[in-house]
Amino acid sequence: RAEGLGHLETAPPPVVFAANHCSHLDTTVFMAALPPVWRHRVAPAMRKGYFTAHFHPEGQPWRVRLRSSLKYLLACGLFHAYPLPQQLGTIRSTLQFTGYLVERGNCPLIFPEGVRSGDGSLQPFRQGVGLMAIQLRIPVVPVFIEGTFQVWSKHERRPTRRGDVRVVLGAPLDLSACNDPESATRQVERAVQDLAATP
Repeated sequence: RAEGLGHLETAPPPVVFAANHCSHLDTTVFMAALPPVWRHRVAPAMRKGYFTAHFHPEGQPWRVRLRSSLKYLLACGLFHAYPLPQQLGTIRSTLQFTGYLVERGNCPLIFPEGVRSGDGSLQPFRQGVGLMAIQLRIPVVPVFIEGTFQVWSKHERRPTRRGDVRVVLGAPLDLSACNDPESATRQVERAVQDLAATP
């Protein structure tokens, strides 16, 4: 079930989508909830460390390298995804490539928690989303995804059950006047928390 899609009418692309993260299904579910005219613009940011064997193959068994490379190529080919490092220093350089995507009308989808939640609850947001909001100077659309943890949590190798899933979009946040990444991050975090509290 998709809610809050009307907020997209007040925020022409590009925007940054910032969502909570509970499952490998989150990206697929989010894109399925969007109108088709938006869907092809989304560029999901993937945790670069998830593909370590692809980016740093030395010393890795060939099966591990192959599996990692296939996952990376599928993510890029099917979802228009791009790798995002977790280290703050490296994130700054990655913002240049994110800016390149934004200049071409793409909308980054990021998961500011950095990793999938272990229990389905919201985890503290990392500062990368604040840096992105300040550097790119485009609206941030908060997103809350509910139900994917019950279908496929990080503790399971594959989806284990059917379930209802809800995607809620909030009003776009204009953080262009903010110069503090921590403050910008907390504003995005509170917006997602507010969506999570909405029945």
